[in-house]
Amino acid sequence: MTGVPKHLGVRPCSGRAPAPFVGAFAPWRLQVCGYTLAIVNLLVLVFLYRSGNWLVDSTGAPTLNDFACFWISGTQALHGQASSIYDPVEFEKIQVAVVGLDHPKYLYYTNWAYPPIFFFVLAPLAMLPYPIALLTWELATLSGCVAVIYLIVRRSAVIPVVLASPYTALNLICGQTGLFRASLFGAALLLLKRRPVVAGVFAGCLAFKPQFGVLLPLAFVAAKEWRAFTSAVITLALLTAASIVAFGAVAWEQYPAQLFAQTGDFVTAETPKEPMGWGDFQTIYGLIRVFHGSAFLAWFVQMLATLGAAIIVWLVWRSTMRYSLKAATLSTAAFIATPYGWGYDMAALAVPTAFLAADQIRHGSSKQELSTMILLFAACYMVFILFGSRPLGPVVEIALLRLILSRDLTWLSFGRLRVEAAPT
Repeated sequence: MTGVPKHLGVRPCSGRAPAPFVGAFAPWRLQVCGYTLAIVNLLVLVFLYRSGNWLVDSTGAPTLNDFACFWISGTQALHGQASSIYDPVEFEKIQVAVVGLDHPKYLYYTNWAYPPIFFFVLAPLAMLPYPIALLTWELATLSGCVAVIYLIVRRSAVIPVVLASPYTALNLICGQTGLFRASLFGAALLLLKRRPVVAGVFAGCLAFKPQFGVLLPLAFVAAKEWRAFTSAVITLALLTAASIVAFGAVAWEQYPAQLFAQTGDFVTAETPKEPMGWGDFQTIYGLIRVFHGSAFLAWFVQMLATLGAAIIVWLVWRSTMRYSLKAATLSTAAFIATPYGWGYDMAALAVPTAFLAADQIRHGSSKQELSTMILLFAACYMVFILFGSRPLGPVVEIALLRLILSRDLTWLSFGRLRVEAAPT
């Protein structure tokens, strides 16, 4: 790293193994282990299907999971009744009418906290019979995620790794949005340098789950990516306007109240809404609550973490750090910054892992790094085994962020140089 004073503590990447993957990370081993675990994930789905806990139940009715509520919401929007989804009483009645009462009370959605722009995805799916709609959603989001991760790393060995991910399995079981969000986030970062306007379109689409995209505008501003920033704003404005035309303004009027109600149920409540408790939250907020910290303490620590993540993203994206590591930093910090995230949301960690792997391929990696990645993958599988009921997420995310930042310390030297250059 020429041109950086040695006293700033910046170390070069020399000393790392010249071979991109060694030992357990040899391509053939990744493929064997990946496809083996992918088959295990598939067998889990088959078992859940045969027991009536996935796709449809023993009566042939849709199993009550997250996608069932997505499909119900899309059906209502398709028939011009999107506003009914934002009425908690009416929404629960509709769910009962579709899936019946033979489910734990807490599994029914009491609030619909997604913005109306999400109906553009759900309404077309609602045109299909429920089983086909679920399979279409899962195949489309999984294919999108696999494609983006492959384009980042440019190695076929990553495909079975994505298929083997425990977070992939969680999304397929629940029919959730983690793979979809990973696709959008990864595509935005993948295209930012070559097609910034298109990258901004993908970034704008992330507003369907806004808590995970709050650091993107900060990164765009820090890097002076004005075309991407403008494109994201315009995309969000067009989606909002189109959703008002397509689904009515009433849905937007009701949306803030349901968003705050969801926050009250899950984030600011003194007692958890679900039987599994605060361990469901794979966030720093959830970690504090699971150790019996108060809502105030959890919020305080979470805000410190959010601020710290924002400062790191600002310094990294203002620096001359390699772009692959900038992208990995942002996509990891985005999860650390939110108080509200579940196990299936961690599927998006495939994005920073892919950018980190791409950097390792180009610049080498140490045995310590590879060992750390194996341990992190094992920790991720513990989240799957416990079905997201223990907040291991923050440990994984912080360890991954540390691993990324330690590969190129120019972000730290940049911050120090800025301080030293400031007038006294």
